[in-house]
Amino acid sequence: MKLAVAAAVAVTACAPPAGPPGPSPSPAPPGLVWEIQSPALTARTEVAAAEHGERIYVVGGFVGSGATVDIVEVYDPTADRWTAGPPLPHPVNHAMAAGGLDGVYVVGGYLDGLSDPTDRAFLLEDDAWRELPSMPEPRAAGGAAIVDGTLLVAGGVGADGLAASMLVFDPDAGTWSTAPGLPTPREHLGVAGAAGRLFAVGGRTGDGNLASAEAFDVRSGTWSSLPSMPTPRGGLAAAA
Repeated sequence: MKLAVAAAVAVTACAPPAGPPGPSPSPAPPGLVWEIQSPALTARTEVAAAEHGERIYVVGGFVGSGATVDIVEVYDPTADRWTAGPPLPHPVNHAMAAGGLDGVYVVGGYLDGLSDPTDRAFLLEDDAWRELPSMPEPRAAGGAAIVDGTLLVAGGVGADGLAASMLVFDPDAGTWSTAPGLPTPREHLGVAGAAGRLFAVGGRTGDGNLASAEAFDVRSGTWSSLPSMPTPRGGLAAAA
């Protein structure tokens, strides 16, 4: 199992300075090269993205004017082609997204600018959005992943600042619950799920970017610390 981490390509005015340098990174594995793909249809930042059915869904975010949008665009890696998807039920930025067997989940985020986060949640299935039960609490700028068929929403900003709990959605029961939050509370982090665990890497607090890396074991319900990343990063994404 490998975890890939990518830094955000767009820099926003609210980005804090980077933290102190960490250990030197190991050399990249041989044979890995970057390729330029077709550009997205709309230039945006602070989007949410998820993979489903061998396609990548990019939802919401800010456009150049600063407006929050309901835009959904779908990328087909095989054809290297973007198409428009069904718009979100409402504009949102800093939302969290994850792809599951039944579709693409989009939860939380800010409805307008950087105002109070929302607790609304949606599922894109059969090219239509369906509203899910509201989350136990509002959340934005966190990360989401499907682990063993369960949607986990980690980190981010809640109604009272950095979130202290993790939000858990059971698709079969259609119900939300909570679980222990990140040992290192933070926002704008990378989150991915694999091998029965949720991985949380990087992120930021009001003091700057972090190199923290932690994993949550779904079966035991406990967090563990991982080796820190070579460099502190915030506003990043991760995929397993």
